[in-house]
Amino acid sequence: MAAPTTMPKLSADFLWGFATASFQIEGSATVDGRGRSIWDDFSKLPSKTLDGKNGDVATDSYRLWKEDVALLAKYGVKAYRFSIAWSRIIPLGGRNDPVNPAGIKFYSDFINALLSHGITPFIVRPFTPDFTPSNYSYPQTLYHWDLPQALHDRYGGWMNKEEIIKDYVNYTKVCLLRILWRSREALVRHLLTCYLFPPNNSRLTINEPWCVAILGYGRGVFAPGRSSDRTRSPEGDSSTEPWIVGHNLILAHAHAVKLYRESFKPAQKGQIGITLNGDWQMPYDNSPENRVDYFKGATKNLMLAIFEDGVDVRSYFPWSFLDNFEWADGYTTRFGVTYVDYETQQRYPKASAHFLIQWFKDNHEQPLPIPPTPVVGRVSSTTSATIKAGPSITDLPDVEKEIDSRDPSESTHLAKKSGFRRLIDAIFPFCK
Repeated sequence: MAAPTTMPKLSADFLWGFATASFQIEGSATVDGRGRSIWDDFSKLPSKTLDGKNGDVATDSYRLWKEDVALLAKYGVKAYRFSIAWSRIIPLGGRNDPVNPAGIKFYSDFINALLSHGITPFIVRPFTPDFTPSNYSYPQTLYHWDLPQALHDRYGGWMNKEEIIKDYVNYTKVCLLRILWRSREALVRHLLTCYLFPPNNSRLTINEPWCVAILGYGRGVFAPGRSSDRTRSPEGDSSTEPWIVGHNLILAHAHAVKLYRESFKPAQKGQIGITLNGDWQMPYDNSPENRVDYFKGATKNLMLAIFEDGVDVRSYFPWSFLDNFEWADGYTTRFGVTYVDYETQQRYPKASAHFLIQWFKDNHEQPLPIPPTPVVGRVSSTTSATIKAGPSITDLPDVEKEIDSRDPSESTHLAKKSGFRRLIDAIFPFCK
């Protein structure tokens, strides 16, 4: 069917924003009681990342979180997807290990700051007929591949079914009770992924378990780097471990579902599910035209999926808000709509950010008012500061020509994940 000449607009309750993950942006690996994760150790081993770098600093977002919130407010986003670092909440990871008050406070303060700027910490609209903005709740990713190293050392982490499930469920419960269950008006309805909870009063338990099982325990290219290939790892069995880990991930999901249904769903009336990854390969190109063309294609097909094919898409979170530590690629790949100068940690909007901001202004019905735009200033998470009104997004430094025209050879990868990988985050499978 030919596309209509005019396309309806996205409904007012359609959520859009950007996404990140804790290990990829936070840095401050040893600050305020945080424990080590498997990615802390793995990324420091020789040849495990393309540029030999690690996540000790990343985009310094643990320290600069107020700057990030201010920039999100300038962008006018309605929501923001991020993950919680297990080892920042329970540094040693286990159910009998102490909870870190500084970690609880950090994420609580961060959520409060987002809400105060009118940004939903990845909220999704409820599926119930009585949906109103007051029904929104906030989901975050509870586990995005950064298992506490102590659990891997103690009993093999995801390879030990009896222990990992109990510790994962305990971590889930701590997050639900001490960070995410904040009030009846702001229930945690959707903990988006990466290891824990889908939308509406909904949660995603696990994000992309395939990546954990296959890349971490089969090919050995992701933490903890186990593989039968002895050029990559001194230990591991690629013929068995990915299946054991995959099974345990599914069981952990099932137990988290059980916890939610028995202890939280009676009050929340929500849903819980799991996120799976899907992707295809296409040529990698970092030129400004092709970066923007990618989002032109993604947003066009988003509209066609909704209005021609009837797909129930409720949110869109392009990856990623910032250039960041891109796992085994290190810092060689820049997926962000915001350029980060890693020497100064200064943030600059790219052409892709300008395109998406304008696109949603043009194609989104009655968007929520953009809050007063604060000055983007780097502020420590432990420093008291007032964020003042400042220039609009169009007044920020415009450096796309320099940023987006970098030679594609900056990355040694010739192929990168395409739009489906990003779009899949907006299409949730649900367990009712």
